[in-house]
Amino acid sequence: MIGFVDNSVRQVRPISELSKYIDFSALENTNPIVNPDGSVEETVGYMKQIVREQHKTVQKLADKLYDPKHSRFLHNIFDFVMTYVAYEKDSAFMEQLRFPLRTLKDQKGDCDCTSILIGALLYCKNIPFQFRITKYDNSDKFTHVYVVVPDGASYTVLDTVLKRYNGEKPFSAKQDFLIDPKLTNISMDGLNGMPIQFLERSRTIKH
Repeated sequence: MIGFVDNSVRQVRPISELSKYIDFSALENTNPIVNPDGSVEETVGYMKQIVREQHKTVQKLADKLYDPKHSRFLHNIFDFVMTYVAYEKDSAFMEQLRFPLRTLKDQKGDCDCTSILIGALLYCKNIPFQFRITKYDNSDKFTHVYVVVPDGASYTVLDTVLKRYNGEKPFSAKQDFLIDPKLTNISMDGLNGMPIQFLERSRTIKH
């Protein structure tokens, strides 16, 4: 499971302040619970799929946050998540991957949920990014995921768990998964045979 822990409590502003930019009418079936026996690669595969299929639900919000200066747009996204989404750790026995709208409605989520939201906002503006999963202290397990936005030889880190724009905790190992909205006919890697069960309805989606 992926779930770097932030032990502090972050107070957030009411999302109703931005109601004209967020349409919550499409909330049904937006909170999947992923089988905890799945691999990290499968989990990231689902994260990529959610971004590709659900990014349009936050298009108006992306338009609101957008700035033609690349760095300002990234900073706007980071500040938005820090202001309106609190960190909440998943259950030790269940990996939850919230859809962007569900994260906004609940105003909470762990590192994978906020990464999906940030990724969806970037996807809306055709900005390539990576989901970076990391290990720490020579652990054999990946315990954290966040968004990295490449810029030539450098990159910008959007990790709201650390609460510092472009901040990155030193890791002992990493793996990056690219999502490029400009590419077409991309296979959904890591999705075969792994059921998703939605909170709103106890049913399994078959791929």
